[in-house]
Amino acid sequence: MVNALKTLKLFVGLLLLFPAAADAYEVDIQLVQPASGTYGLWATESAQMGKHLGYRAAMHLQYARDPLVLSLTQTSGAQEEVGALVSNRLDASLSFTMAFWEWLEVGLSAPVVLQGGAEGAAFDAAGLEVGLGSLSAASFGDIRFVSRTKLFGLGQGALDVAAGLGVVLPTGSAAYAGEGGVALEPAIYLSSQKGLVTAHINAGYRHRQDATIETLTISNEIFWNLAATVDLIGIRGEAFTLSVLGELYGRTPANEPFGVGADDDSAAWGALTPMGFLVGGRMTVGGAWTFGVGAGGGLHPGYGTAAPRVMVE
Repeated sequence: MVNALKTLKLFVGLLLLFPAAADAYEVDIQLVQPASGTYGLWATESAQMGKHLGYRAAMHLQYARDPLVLSLTQTSGAQEEVGALVSNRLDASLSFTMAFWEWLEVGLSAPVVLQGGAEGAAFDAAGLEVGLGSLSAASFGDIRFVSRTKLFGLGQGALDVAAGLGVVLPTGSAAYAGEGGVALEPAIYLSSQKGLVTAHINAGYRHRQDATIETLTISNEIFWNLAATVDLIGIRGEAFTLSVLGELYGRTPANEPFGVGADDDSAAWGALTPMGFLVGGRMTVGGAWTFGVGAGGGLHPGYGTAAPRVMVE
């Protein structure tokens, strides 16, 4: 046991020392990271685990319009939009997850990112250096490992609680498509099912390397996801099912959540507290193949907020 603890400490230490460049634009503006768990939705994980040695392989395609638009605060306090740093972004993510003993799941995901549409002339006219030289039309994104374990369950799905840790490796190769260092994401997951309705809550902390976009500094964050599904035809495990679902997601600075304790610069904390939603449908065919499509937009403006956002799985 002592040796195992030493090994774990060494592993975490090596992750935190993972070499990272000092590029100010090394930040992934993708707010919706596809869930990889056996019963995960689009961005929200379930606290329920799959059967022993069961697996889930998935591909998600996600389009976001204007996920990164730069505005500057004028002396009057008003916001003036300069232009879009990223006008269009398409993520193609592949993921694979395996379950063990019905209480542990380990998953891996990796995206390819296509992005562009920067309004370079507007930034040149404003005399702003925003890392356009580091932008790439096509790049590899950050690899993400997620391990989740079920803590306990009550009743027949009345309440399931799980905990997990996500590890993001900075394999992204372009500005705004990857982090500058390793990010650690401990989280808690709750799920509850009653009749045809299933609800999920995810909440966690994101320990990350600071990144800067012009005067905006993105540091450690609190993140959350809320989701619900309603079964219209069939129930999980049957050969054919059809359901509707909705998700809310967001994040906020850990040191000044929702601007609490912040100074009068509301524009800064507002840009660091993006929120959005997705709604749509999902069907399962043959008890194994799942297809879904959802669309949404932003609820609170901030970096990474897109309108529209479309997800296909």
